[in-house]
Amino acid sequence: MSNSTRQFQQISDADNNINLTVDPETQLVTVEDASPSISVLWDRAVQQAVINTSPGPTVASRAYGIVHTATYDAWSAYDPLATSTQLGDNLQRPQSENTDANKTEAMSFSAYRVLSELFPTQVEIFNEVMTELGFDPNNTTTDTTTPAGIGNVSAEALLTFRRNDGSNQLGNDPNGDGTPYSDISGYQPTNLHWRTLLTLSCGLPKEFPLMLYPVKNKECKHS
Repeated sequence: MSNSTRQFQQISDADNNINLTVDPETQLVTVEDASPSISVLWDRAVQQAVINTSPGPTVASRAYGIVHTATYDAWSAYDPLATSTQLGDNLQRPQSENTDANKTEAMSFSAYRVLSELFPTQVEIFNEVMTELGFDPNNTTTDTTTPAGIGNVSAEALLTFRRNDGSNQLGNDPNGDGTPYSDISGYQPTNLHWRTLLTLSCGLPKEFPLMLYPVKNKECKHS
């Protein structure tokens, strides 16, 4: 059935300006938010970068984790109770500066900096988000009396830690092959693969044989 004739179900939340569209065939849910938060905007940016570059699930998960941490760290400077994961309360601003505008700017610069390093080929996406928000992506100030400076400094502190978190992001670990995220464990499986097995019990789902290779077993007999 084509999209043009398929009947989509729409659910609206008028109070929050959110529309959900459910595809009855695939059950795909599309969220249309007329006024997304700053976190949602940057979530969309990293999602698009992941789609464009196909880095794999573990690298993608790491990127999501880093950008969320980056926005939190920048935001924490404007919250009296929150503490940055890398800088503690060193960037704490006075209560009078705890505005949504300052939080939005700091969070955006922090997200922009980390994403530009994690997805250097996708900078155009991040530049577009910054421009739409009215921020200059070329502003690299480290003046932490400003929201942009808080974002930039927070991002660099987090990236400094993450560049050496064991993921081999830069490909500079001597145990790797020189490419980003290359394996540094040297792991080689020592067990024999499935083709040497003779008989497998199929009494439970977890015992069902993997048919990746020819297996010398008789038909499964369920008990």
